[in-house]
Amino acid sequence: MRLKQLDWWSCKMSGITNAIIGNFNWLNSIFRRSEKTTADATATIIDTIPIGADNTILILSMITGIQSGGANSAGFLYAAFWNKDGTSAPVLVGSFPTSLANEKDDATWGDEPTFTANGLNAIDIKVTGKAATSINWKCVAIIINSSI
Repeated sequence: MRLKQLDWWSCKMSGITNAIIGNFNWLNSIFRRSEKTTADATATIIDTIPIGADNTILILSMITGIQSGGANSAGFLYAAFWNKDGTSAPVLVGSFPTSLANEKDDATWGDEPTFTANGLNAIDIKVTGKAATSINWKCVAIIINSSI
């Protein structure tokens, strides 16, 4: 009897898991984490998001940076919408990616993050630190992908 109860529970949990994963896959969503350390004010790629032919993607990125030793930090939240028609290069839909939050303790840190087409099949997310300063960056990106 106990074994049958366990089997029943396993089947129920399996169904719930499949429903959640099924919905997640249906959206073609991707969750990505990346990190980099910058030592100067040079723009550095923290993540490269692939985009295939005949796709539209929405990138929601959350980026944090903290100076070595913890003296200063930054946090950014951005949304960017890209379209790729056939095999042509991806094109940003609308204007520059929308900044939902753009905060930093030290105004001398570099520019806000950028999103640029990397050739024909990817979007680069770049961060810029501060001259002669080590900054540890982390990025979490959620990508919703629609294709035909």
